[in-house]
Amino acid sequence: MSKQASRRVCIGRITRPHGLRGEVRAWVDVDDLETLQALEWLELDDRPYQVLAVRVQNNAFLLSLAGVTTREQAQELAGREIWIDPTQLPPLPPGEYYHFEIIGLPVYVAETLAYVGEVAAILTTPAHDVYVIQGQGQEYLIPAVAQTIKSIDPQSRRLVIAAAGLATANGAH
Repeated sequence: MSKQASRRVCIGRITRPHGLRGEVRAWVDVDDLETLQALEWLELDDRPYQVLAVRVQNNAFLLSLAGVTTREQAQELAGREIWIDPTQLPPLPPGEYYHFEIIGLPVYVAETLAYVGEVAAILTTPAHDVYVIQGQGQEYLIPAVAQTIKSIDPQSRRLVIAAAGLATANGAH
């Protein structure tokens, strides 16, 4: 991941309080505990909160935030989006990317360099991710596999795909 400008990215949402001491349950678009434990700060509605602890219980992430010590305070945070400065996240191995680095990238066909659209969303499936590309009045579903994805370059703002992987959401090519 690049250490680009301090742009904030949304990584999830507080879903509800947990327990009586101010912990919150969160849905996050991060797939491992160590990555979340690297966070020192997060923002909810432009208000910074220091992250005191992160743990997993029953496949849910539980966060302890400074200044949130009661169930009532935690309840007030329910539904709020979690924003972070991405420079807090640990770097990924070469060839791996955080979802926020891919969403919004312009997509081009390798063989012709024709513009297809932009990555609008990423669907996570048991087999592999699927990139949802929107552009030119179409929605395309692109499997995130080596045969289809030729290159991803967040710095240059481009994702290049093989023409064979290009299918619309309704299955048409």
